[in-house]
Amino acid sequence: MADLLEFSNNVLPLSKIPDYIKEKTDEKIKLEQKIEKLKSQIERLREQKEDAELIRDRALEDARTTSFRLKWYTDLSEQLRKYGIPVYDISKFVKLVDNIRQYDHGVEKLINEFSDLERLRLRRKSLQERIVYLENANRNLEGTGS
Repeated sequence: MADLLEFSNNVLPLSKIPDYIKEKTDEKIKLEQKIEKLKSQIERLREQKEDAELIRDRALEDARTTSFRLKWYTDLSEQLRKYGIPVYDISKFVKLVDNIRQYDHGVEKLINEFSDLERLRLRRKSLQERIVYLENANRNLEGTGS
């Protein structure tokens, strides 16, 4: 009571206290509404933050994947170039690998067959040269025998 009496003496006459209480009640309601609005904004901002973090995480994962694939492609391209297979000619290389896969033999057997193929090519070249030599010799013999 003493506080109320002191308050009313210093600030308001007793007749204006109901109006003052009404004003303060209205202010309190407005502040509570503002608090609720701010809480709602905070919740929306939290949701937006979570969405942004998910987008960021996906983008980082995509960047890692892209980086990994780019490195893989670069390494593959470098290896193919070492063997004289340009990247723009990759379809031929893929066709070769697919043919080997369909051939259904082990790597060692394929290497042996390719080695045999190279040996046969050299033998064929040698035989073709021998044929030319023998044809020339035959012509010479026919020319001297007539």
